[in-house]
Amino acid sequence: MIKIVERNPVTTWISDRSMIEDFLTYEYEWWVDGLYHKEKKTATYSLVNKNGTFLSGFQKRVFDYLSRRRVEFEFESPDYGIKASEPKLKGIEFREDQQHALAEMVQVGRGVWKAPTGAGKTLLICGLVSAFHSTALIVVHTASLFNQTVQELERFFGKGKIGKLGAGLWEKKNISVGMIQTLNRHYKGKGNDGGWGMMIVDEVHHVNAIGGSYGKVLKKVLAPVRFGFTATLPKTEKGRMAMEGLVGSVIGDTTYQELKENEVLADPVVRICKVPETDRYKDLKGGYIKVYDRGIVNNRGRNQMIVEKACELIDAGLTVLIMVEKIEHGHTLLDMAEFMMPDVFCFLHGTTEDEVKEEEKELFEKQDRKGVIVTRIWSEGVNIRSIGAVLNAVGGESEIAAIQRFGRGLRKAEGKDRVYLYDFVDLNHKWFIKHSIKRMLTYLEAGWKLEKG
Repeated sequence: MIKIVERNPVTTWISDRSMIEDFLTYEYEWWVDGLYHKEKKTATYSLVNKNGTFLSGFQKRVFDYLSRRRVEFEFESPDYGIKASEPKLKGIEFREDQQHALAEMVQVGRGVWKAPTGAGKTLLICGLVSAFHSTALIVVHTASLFNQTVQELERFFGKGKIGKLGAGLWEKKNISVGMIQTLNRHYKGKGNDGGWGMMIVDEVHHVNAIGGSYGKVLKKVLAPVRFGFTATLPKTEKGRMAMEGLVGSVIGDTTYQELKENEVLADPVVRICKVPETDRYKDLKGGYIKVYDRGIVNNRGRNQMIVEKACELIDAGLTVLIMVEKIEHGHTLLDMAEFMMPDVFCFLHGTTEDEVKEEEKELFEKQDRKGVIVTRIWSEGVNIRSIGAVLNAVGGESEIAAIQRFGRGLRKAEGKDRVYLYDFVDLNHKWFIKHSIKRMLTYLEAGWKLEKG
């Protein structure tokens, strides 16, 4: 009989590690300099320590594996004494998809819920806080997401205050919201913290390495109830395993179709705009960063095409969000936009003062600001219903980034049944062609309609 004991919410012990050591592994790869070119190396990493300890988030995976092999085992777990009731928020009637998500999560008590941008994840977080009778720590990673989460919590649970750790921590009785950067500094060099009953990680796909910044915090916060929300899972097996081990397995998901049927999201139409071909960029030499700077950031024809499309959409009565990756790119587009439409656009990035970011966001929501150029600071956790069109000026291949960027505009609003998502397809370099194809496949897999821009 195999014995499995949950020592705490982070670590679990198995009496015979040989039963799972080959199963609980992931393969990783890296590149080394060879004689003539770089060579790929691969290796397998075991997630079971020599003493038989593994991360508690893998319990379901281990139980299912042993059951399939018909291996008998017994499991012991502490009684943490945390009770739960039906989620209730004053003045809120949860949608059917939200009721389903909350019921599943309350029943299981641990795991990840996939929900598209626009599903109302912050409201679900508040619902979980209302359901579990315990202390709660909510972990976020950006100032915008921090402010949004605090606003929603204060809406239902009353005003709180900035905590003793500074601007990155908000506290209200038994509820706290902490930015991962602040929590990392706080827990550095300290032991485990058993003062939390529940921990919720928003945008949990950032938990992509056991030894990363999230891993360091999540291993020290001994909260038995652990949830994560994300629109997309980590890209690598290493990342997915880290997320599962530290938080839990995927419990379920809310689909785009459900949200459209519940009239939450506008109908997304992806318009594909072909960037004019030129031989100038086809044979660019050097690494990807250099090629990207020449072919995307400083491609004058491409940039002019993007700005002209943005101005055309604003003239048609839409508000426009232009997403960029590089600050230099944002300034370039803003300079062009100022020439064509003075004082219509603004540019927001990581070093923009928080007060300015919030002010411009409010203006954009009210449609007093018609055009915003922004870096990835608005890729996650920013809800703006008024966006009429999103322009992806970034390029690149990341499916997570693509969905997050375009997800900004999907929320339905009065008089808004559809949102236009413009993607600029580059055929000027082999890397750009490959990345454009990957983005198109991402949109198709999400069920979004594609048409010529």
